[in-house]
Amino acid sequence: MSYAHAEGACFDQASLDEANLVKADCSCARLRQASLRRIRGGTDFWAADLREADLSDADLEQADLRQARLEAANLSGARLKNANLTGARLRQARLQGAQGLETVRVAWIDLGEDGQPQLLHAEEARRWLLTAASS
Repeated sequence: MSYAHAEGACFDQASLDEANLVKADCSCARLRQASLRRIRGGTDFWAADLREADLSDADLEQADLRQARLEAANLSGARLKNANLTGARLRQARLQGAQGLETVRVAWIDLGEDGQPQLLHAEEARRWLLTAASS
């Protein structure tokens, strides 16, 4: 799927483990409960629905995760160097062992429930991410 254009596609509960998603456009795609373990590539997940997705050990270096719905997603061990997490919804996301969080771009994240935003901005968001990765 390298360089694939999957904007707005529905991959709910799909198994895409170890897929090569280098430069793939998955913006606005639905990947609820999808298995994306060990995927490779700086994928565009802008505004994608990744609720309860398994992104463990995924290579998300330079990935665009702006406004992505990552509630209850598993990002354990994911490599996030230079990824953009601005506006990502991260309530109950698991980040244990995630790497590269000190380099992510983040203006703000949302930890609240639907209709009840709980925003963390800039350094506060970065501290939350680093703490979540180390717990």
